[in-house]
Amino acid sequence: VRCGFGDNDGAVGRIVPLLFEELNSCDYFTCFIGRQHGCYPQNFKAGGGGARKQQKILYEKSATAMEADFVLDNKLRWGSRAFFLVRDPRCQDAASAPVAVEPNEDMVKDMDALIDRIGKSGLKVVVDYRSAKDAAQAWLGDLSNIIRKEHPLQADHDYE
Repeated sequence: VRCGFGDNDGAVGRIVPLLFEELNSCDYFTCFIGRQHGCYPQNFKAGGGGARKQQKILYEKSATAMEADFVLDNKLRWGSRAFFLVRDPRCQDAASAPVAVEPNEDMVKDMDALIDRIGKSGLKVVVDYRSAKDAAQAWLGDLSNIIRKEHPLQADHDYE
C-alpha cells in the first residue's frame, strides 16, 4: 500500500477496509519493511445532518502499520504463514523503493515501535537483510518450506 498511495490520497481511506477483507482470504502474508512504513491514509466519512458533506479524518497509523497490526492481532490464524522482513536501514540498492519523504523523528519512533511489536509477536521475522536479493531469497526459502510442510508431495506419485 505504501507505494500505491500518498498521504493526501483520500481513496486510501476507502480502500483500507477492502484490504483487510482481502487479507482474510489470503493463505500467506508477507510484509517487507524498509526505511518508510507507509502513508497515513485519510478516511472520508459522511457528515451528520441533511447535507451529505464529507468529513476528512486522518488515520492514526500508517498503512503498513495497519496491515501489520491486522496480522498481529490475528496471529493465531496466520501462524507460520506470516512473514515479516525488516531491512537494515543502512542498506540501499537499486531494487530499493525510493524514499518519497525522509522519515522525521515521529516516523522513526513509529517504525521502531512497529518493528518491536513484530519482533515480540512470535511470527516469522527476518531482520536486517542487506539487499532486496537477500530478502527475496530468505522469503522464498521460508515460503517454500511452509508450502512443502502444508502440502507434502506424495512419495508414490510421479510428478514429471
